[in-house]
Amino acid sequence: MSLTLTNKFNLPDVLVRAIRNDPYSRGRADISVTQLIAPPYQRNLMKTTDMVEDAADRIYSLLGTSVHSVIERAADQDDISEERFFYPVGDKIVSGAADLISGNTLYDFKVTSVWSYINGGKKEWEQQLNLLRLLAHDRGINKEDPRYTVNSLKVVAIFRDFQKIKAGRDGYPEAPAALIDIPVWDMATAARYLIDRVNAHFAADIPPCTDEERWATSPIYAVMKKGRKSALRLYGEREAAEKAAAENVKELSVEFRPQTFRRCESYCSVSHACPHYQAVPEGAF
Repeated sequence: MSLTLTNKFNLPDVLVRAIRNDPYSRGRADISVTQLIAPPYQRNLMKTTDMVEDAADRIYSLLGTSVHSVIERAADQDDISEERFFYPVGDKIVSGAADLISGNTLYDFKVTSVWSYINGGKKEWEQQLNLLRLLAHDRGINKEDPRYTVNSLKVVAIFRDFQKIKAGRDGYPEAPAALIDIPVWDMATAARYLIDRVNAHFAADIPPCTDEERWATSPIYAVMKKGRKSALRLYGEREAAEKAAAENVKELSVEFRPQTFRRCESYCSVSHACPHYQAVPEGAF
């Protein structure tokens, strides 16, 4: 289906065109590694629904594409850079591209937030890089080329929100870029995960996204002080929050904050056509 790219913030036309002309392609494959680790219900809806995104929401993706181009030009002649691999799973073909394989290490370059570094990376990164390692290993066997053997996985994180004044404090990165080590799975685990994901995406009946896939938050009760915007304390139960507010001599109140689904709200281009997102009560976000 088509993509409608809006421009709510009146960005320059040349920038919007650069975003629209994204050269990405999964090649002659049924699904890519990036698509595999995404929710099957979301991808299935994308096949039948026109997508809507704003140009501003693709800025960091554009920066990531630029970084990949620069790295590809700078790669050593013995390195493997921006090469796409293809791997059969039943009657389906999975593809994935490695940013860089150098010295038996697979590097993936990501323009990301400092929060991702402080939290040790994202689960999706571990899934993505281990699948790419599996595909690279298969390519190496077919080509009898040891350069495709990957023993370690690393994300090269380039921080879009780095603040030098915070450098090195309380787990904050010391520089605008840093390496994040990614756990390496054994090949059997990676192969099982790959097959499970292919089966999930091409099942006859695909269930709605889970709360985990929707990046759900739990409903909470915030103890608030008059005149202050942030909460004094957060509680999972109303009774605990009300007890804390009543025991304090200050003028406090309890504010209910319902469950939210961050992926649906801000990171899904088909949420406007998703019956499960549309069924979320008004004001939940």
